[in-house]
Amino acid sequence: MLYGDDDDYLKLVVLSAGATRQTEFGREMGAVPEGWPRYGSSVVGPPGEEWTWLRLEVRRGEDGEKVTALTSRDGVDWARGATWTHRLGGGMRIGLVAMGGPGGFPAQFDHLRVHRPGA
Repeated sequence: MLYGDDDDYLKLVVLSAGATRQTEFGREMGAVPEGWPRYGSSVVGPPGEEWTWLRLEVRRGEDGEKVTALTSRDGVDWARGATWTHRLGGGMRIGLVAMGGPGGFPAQFDHLRVHRPGA
């Protein structure tokens, strides 16, 4: 997840919904115009049987960060999902999150890589 605070973040997760699993790319924004939703989400590619690779590509622009979600079942072939725009800025932090609650699927993290542009 890319975290600004509890009301401003982007997350790409594998979550359990009942007996199923899915990938979700969500965005929450604390300050939105009246009548606009604070939270929105989309589904990316299907989760893998044992492992799911998650990738967030961040491009900074004048209107904030444009973040695209990608998922892979094998680490080679990637499904490109939605792109959200947010203004998390220089205080943005990277986090790992597990979701699903009681009766959900177990979560295990293998590695985390962060690349700067041009690296």
